[in-house]
Amino acid sequence: MPRPKNLQHDAASLFDLDHTLLKVNSSFSFGKFLYRRGLLGPAQLFHLGFVYALHTLGFFSITSVHKIVFKNLFCGRPSSFFEKEVHLFLEENFDEMLNEPVIERLKKAQANNHFVAILSSSPEFLVKAMANRLGVSHFDASVYAVDEKMHFLRIDRLVQGKDKALWTAAAAQNQSITMSNIAVYSDSILDLPFLQSGGIRIAVNPDSKLRKLCRLHKWEIIS
Repeated sequence: MPRPKNLQHDAASLFDLDHTLLKVNSSFSFGKFLYRRGLLGPAQLFHLGFVYALHTLGFFSITSVHKIVFKNLFCGRPSSFFEKEVHLFLEENFDEMLNEPVIERLKKAQANNHFVAILSSSPEFLVKAMANRLGVSHFDASVYAVDEKMHFLRIDRLVQGKDKALWTAAAAQNQSITMSNIAVYSDSILDLPFLQSGGIRIAVNPDSKLRKLCRLHKWEIIS
């Protein structure tokens, strides 16, 4: 887990990536880009889309989705290939993927010298590239192990809501920021531990379960 550096911040703003800072799922959008480039077959794209749709309906856990996506899209292929393609992908698509109301919150937090981080279950090479474009130096993301040829071998670490919560606690301790000064943004009930790790909880176009919880506790909702 990346450890935040000890800088002087009085507050923190921590953001989920997919369907929060972005309007889309970054991994699926990247898969569609690879398909348009002729680097992913139609059967593979259909399979990934089908799995993602079933996940949104509650039939697949996030862990299962990541295992299937890794097996069908990343396993056995060189990490350098994806790093190159991610650059092209973002050059063409990044601006249109941004969720502007939340991006404005991120920019405001940066301007106010908040400790800012992006915490995501998406692959590290995707999250790192997007964080760099947003001027965010701190992030946590799922890690893929590589073999001696630098080909992706397996999912080494999958970041989920509980992992984001632990990262938040470590950052708060390292930065000496109180919980009441930590704003957390996410779209999913799967990130509930993450949301509860901050004192200011903000849901972004939340799923139905999270929306009910927001109404119950009067948490802010960004639509």
